[in-house]
Order: sequence, then structure tokens, then C-alpha cells
Amino acid sequence: MYLLLSCPAYRLEWETYASIYDMWEEAQDLGHRVDLYFPNDNRIPQDRKGIQNHLAQYKLIRERFLSHDYQVWVNVESDVVVPTGGLTKLLDMLYGDLNADVGYGMYVFRNWNKKGESAAGAVNLHYRYRDKPLGSMNIGNPISADGMPSYQEWLEKGRIPVSGGALGILAAKRPVLEKVDFRLLGGGHCDVYFMHDVWSAGFDQWGDTSIVCGHKHTDGTILFPPHCEPWL
Repeated sequence: MYLLLSCPAYRLEWETYASIYDMWEEAQDLGHRVDLYFPNDNRIPQDRKGIQNHLAQYKLIRERFLSHDYQVWVNVESDVVVPTGGLTKLLDMLYGDLNADVGYGMYVFRNWNKKGESAAGAVNLHYRYRDKPLGSMNIGNPISADGMPSYQEWLEKGRIPVSGGALGILAAKRPVLEKVDFRLLGGGHCDVYFMHDVWSAGFDQWGDTSIVCGHKHTDGTILFPPHCEPWL
């Protein structure tokens, strides 16, 4: 299998780089061919929140992917730390019994906490709207949105159907990037619109709550999703 392993290098942390190198070695051990790609097109100095630069880097990733005969896109954002064995679990969602189009690991958003969620914040995995409808501006709600014990139930399921999982840690089959481009519309980063467009296109998405990733804060602290001690 031919993989593109990318990391949009907006602010590349050394822990992230180390985990990507481990994923590259893991891919080789599994017999896959893998290319690394670290676009760092941060040419817009007035882009203080990085939204436009973020989009530009994902545009470059998609262009690179579609111009080669890659079969799978694997992405790790520049402040996400992936655990050992994470790549194998991502690919298993795509090519094992689930046959998913997109597979996600799990991490906690750094600066997002809403009423009803755990004090540690919201996780990236969004449960499917159609399976459990709740009022939300998004295509779904984070699995931590309803607090405990609902969140614990999601964790114990392991692999779960999702409506999206942002862009921090994922693997996607080629048809996903062939059909879905990266875009902005109003506020927010391009991951919001990517989730919406992938869901709207009808692709099957799953998340694995055992792929517990760290998310490095700007103060140097590495944050983990709450109540995930058994997987750490």
C-alpha cells in the first residue's frame, strides 16, 4: 500500500515529529510504501490565528496526494502526539472488518469547554447526528458533550461510528480527497468544513477511542482526553 503521511507544519513540536517518525517506521514494518510531507507555507503574516495558512497547507497536501498514486492519506497535525501502534489501528479501520473511508484517533481540543462537558474539554470525535440527535451547530456533537456516564459509554465501545473527527489524526482512502477539497466559509478552521463535506458526501467514518493522542498546549503541557488512563 502507498501512503502519504503529512503534517502541516504550522508549529511543529518535537514530540509530534518523533511520533510521526515512529509511524513512518511502523508503516515500513507493515510492508507499506510511505512518503513524508511537511508543508510549511506560512506566508501570510497577518494571519494571527493561522486560519489562512492552515488552509494553504492542506491545499498543498491535497495537491500532492492527487498528483501521485497514493492509496491512503494519513495526517497528523503539528501539535498532536500519536501513540505507538496508532497507524496500525487507523489502517485497520479502513481495511479491516469496518471497511471505513475515514478513520480517526482521539484527542482533546485545547481551548474548548462547554457546559455539560468534562472540565478537561471536548474531544475531537463527533457522534453521528442521525444516531443520536441533539441541537448543535455542527454535523454532530463531541462524544464528551453529554458528560458522564454517556462519555464513558463511548470510550468503552472502542471503535465507534462518527460524523467527523477534525484533522488532528486521521487516515482516509483516496476517493475522499478526490471528492472533497479544503475550504473556508465564514469563521473557524478548515477542519470544520472538511467534517461537514465528508459527512455530506456520504463517506463512512469511524473513530477509535483507544488511539489516545496528546495535544500539546502553547505553554508546553501535553493534554490528553479525560478518563483515558487504561489506554495511556
